[in-house]
Amino acid sequence: MWKGIIEVLLPDFLAFFYSDQTFDLDKGYEFLDKELEEIYPFVGGQHQGRRVDKLVKVFDTTGNEQWLLIHIEVQSYRDENLPLRMFNYFYRIVDRYKTPVSTLVILADSNPRYYPAEYRYSVYGTNLLYSYPTYKVLDQSEEELVKNDNPFATVIQIVLTAFKLNKLTNIEQVDLKFSLVRKLYDKGYQPKTIRALMLFIRFYVKLGNNNMNLLFDKKVKHIVKNHETMGIEEMIIQEAKKRGVEQGIERKVLEATKKMVQEGFATTVICKVLDVTPDFVKRVKSKIQP
Repeated sequence: MWKGIIEVLLPDFLAFFYSDQTFDLDKGYEFLDKELEEIYPFVGGQHQGRRVDKLVKVFDTTGNEQWLLIHIEVQSYRDENLPLRMFNYFYRIVDRYKTPVSTLVILADSNPRYYPAEYRYSVYGTNLLYSYPTYKVLDQSEEELVKNDNPFATVIQIVLTAFKLNKLTNIEQVDLKFSLVRKLYDKGYQPKTIRALMLFIRFYVKLGNNNMNLLFDKKVKHIVKNHETMGIEEMIIQEAKKRGVEQGIERKVLEATKKMVQEGFATTVICKVLDVTPDFVKRVKSKIQP
């Protein structure tokens, strides 16, 4: 599921995790899964499926090719071999493809004491330190994530929400999952983004029984229309589109009102032309007058 959300929302992923870097996505980007598999074949074991690795080729604004190695620890277990594995990835990529590679480790586990951030090697005076940036989901501020309009902030919120489920009653779990969906509706994301985030919510925030799922569906249907003829994702997409159009119209009316006020039109004329109330015009005037 992490692989899917990164592939669908890569521009948002880069903007969220590499906010101090600029990439030229018009040049395209490429997921190098085959190359990653060739240099480090994964042999299934007890932790299979609990980690995600992605290798992505992008371009910076100077036209230089950049390789990004993204690793995600998903479950709450201590993998003592992670630092060595990240170092192996690093030197094998550099050795085989003769290209620099930047590493990012996202710790999406629920273990508050798990912070593997470096690999050290020291034998008879030979020393090696390989360190890499980590992002611990558990440490993130939900308040800051709510303020962030980047869809990947919502991804992190979803993971944080999943951590809370076991401590809640059935009804509280339903309400919490519903709050995530409501945010998608309010944000007005693009259809592709809404579908990806809804799949991520379904994967991460699982309710305990069918009655809870029915109650969740009922709550979602209550905030949208046409619920008899389409699925939840399509309902939210349709309503988000409608809300986006309405907000666009509101912005245009506001800008037109400001312009007419600045050009000296009488309030009665503005109200008649733009179909707004005198109170609305009064509020606009109060905001633009020195």
